[in-house]
Amino acid sequence: MRRITVGLVSVVLILGLVGTAGAFSGSGSGTPSDPYIITNVDELQEMQLGLSAWYELGNDIDAYDTVNRNGGAGFDPVGDSSHGFTGHLNGNNFTISGLYIYRGSAGYVGLFAKIDKGTVDNLALTDFNITGSSCVGGLVGHNYYGSIENCHSQGGVTGTGQVGGLVGYAQYGDITNCGSAGSVTGTSQVGGLVGYAEFGTIANCGSAGGVTGSSSYVGGLVGYAYSATITNCGSAGGVTGSSSYVGGLVGHNYYGSIENCHSQGGVTGSDQVGGLVGYAYSATITNCGSAGGVTGSSYVGGLVGNAQYGTIANCDSTGTVTGTTSVGGSVGGNYSSISNCYSTGSVFGTDKVGGFVGSHDSSSIQGCFSTSDVTGAGMQCGGFVGYSSSTITNCFAAIGDVIGYDYVGGFAGEITGTTTNCYSAGTVTAPSNVGGFAGWCSGACNNCFWDTDTSGQILSACGTGKTTTKMMQKATFYPSWDFSTVWGIDEGQTYPYLMKLWPTCGDPWHPYPIGDLNHDCHVDFQDFAVMASHWLESTPGI
Repeated sequence: MRRITVGLVSVVLILGLVGTAGAFSGSGSGTPSDPYIITNVDELQEMQLGLSAWYELGNDIDAYDTVNRNGGAGFDPVGDSSHGFTGHLNGNNFTISGLYIYRGSAGYVGLFAKIDKGTVDNLALTDFNITGSSCVGGLVGHNYYGSIENCHSQGGVTGTGQVGGLVGYAQYGDITNCGSAGSVTGTSQVGGLVGYAEFGTIANCGSAGGVTGSSSYVGGLVGYAYSATITNCGSAGGVTGSSSYVGGLVGHNYYGSIENCHSQGGVTGSDQVGGLVGYAYSATITNCGSAGGVTGSSYVGGLVGNAQYGTIANCDSTGTVTGTTSVGGSVGGNYSSISNCYSTGSVFGTDKVGGFVGSHDSSSIQGCFSTSDVTGAGMQCGGFVGYSSSTITNCFAAIGDVIGYDYVGGFAGEITGTTTNCYSAGTVTAPSNVGGFAGWCSGACNNCFWDTDTSGQILSACGTGKTTTKMMQKATFYPSWDFSTVWGIDEGQTYPYLMKLWPTCGDPWHPYPIGDLNHDCHVDFQDFAVMASHWLESTPGI
């Protein structure tokens, strides 16, 4: 009889954990039409008793006293690794403040240990302090096929692996209209919003807190993204990783896609470090940008540190980039298809240093440009690409100065591939193997040019030198170049520019008409109104 009694008790406990919260002390019945109403931290903890029930917050929740609970361990995460939350929590746009959880070496830590096909929406968590091992997040440690919408976190999260400001491990499921602004600290797979995202969708989300990882896979929004879809997202906090795969938005993006995203925080790492993505493998990156400074060792890029077997299109990078080997204003090491992108930030490195790409192999670049200043202390330094063994078409490097030591060119340091319909116009300086267009060339330069006046170079390993006057004449490039759909030029006024990157008005040197104060490509009464609104203003102190 004793065995039967113990068995019945076990069944009751299990049913209490995964079934309806019969012991809930507040109002409601836990159904969709009559959810339990949570009004204090005790009732919040009682979600543990009914993981499949429906809940709503009735007001803001003061959870500061949780620091004194469970012998210093704080709030007990709702559910566990085997029993996830399958119900629904509607925060009603209320806030839970001061949540404290300390689980040391334990995993699955957050307000929820695990969400298993459940739903959480319209909830904010602020001023929390959450510590665990793996799968640690401000809202949930592990989100499995769950839906999280309109949720925000602002606090501190600390763990080892799969650590995120909102979600530690997001497996399938959707995260929409969410944000995180707290500090996140971990070892590997550490992200401002999500530590590790596997499949699933992250849309319209952002992160603004600092992210620090003592090892690899560290990102401002997501540490490691595996076949995930990330759209309309941004990150603004500083990101620091002690090893590889560190990115302003995503540390490591394996397959999957990133679209309409932007990052602007500073990024620091060792290898494969990027302003947007540290390492992208067979990934699609479209309509994205990065503006923060990037610092690393090898494979360091203003947009992507190392891009392999994917596509990058319609992207820009404007931050300063500093590294040693394979350093580029947009991409450090490129093995992907890149089109319609540009970079403007200064680039500093040692070998294989380029204004747009540091090293370019087994792939193609078309319709891109760089106006970056480039400084290399060693070999293979170019205004657009440091070293290229592959195809580059319809690209240019202009305005920026190029300074290097050996194999240095206004467009490329060394070319062993094929470069077609490209030009350079920046100053070029080096003591050895220096050229106006290329420092060294064992490949092919087809219909390529450089400005002999601005570069200070009359010789080049390949390409044709022309004066500034000639470089601003269509006849210099025509008929080999397409001035119908690819290139534009203001005769006698500008160098050729790429039409797809300036679809409305202007060019890289004169982006808007003189007097177009509101930048709508027209000079009209609205511009006069802008001027009138600032009439007689002056700089303070003058």
